[in-house]
Amino acid sequence: MSLKADFLPYTLHFRFEAGTSRGTLTKKKSYIIRLSDDENPAVIGYGECGPLVV
Repeated sequence: MSLKADFLPYTLHFRFEAGTSRGTLTKKKSYIIRLSDDENPAVIGYGECGPLVV
């Protein structure tokens, strides 16, 4: 099994200010991650990575 990974940056724009322990956010940068199997293209998985950086 050989896996391939790629990602797409995405910015979330909040409709209201989101309070966190690090402050207030109005937008947040996230990444959509895709893993796929080179030998079986029907096997695909998606995830999100969204570190909180103020």
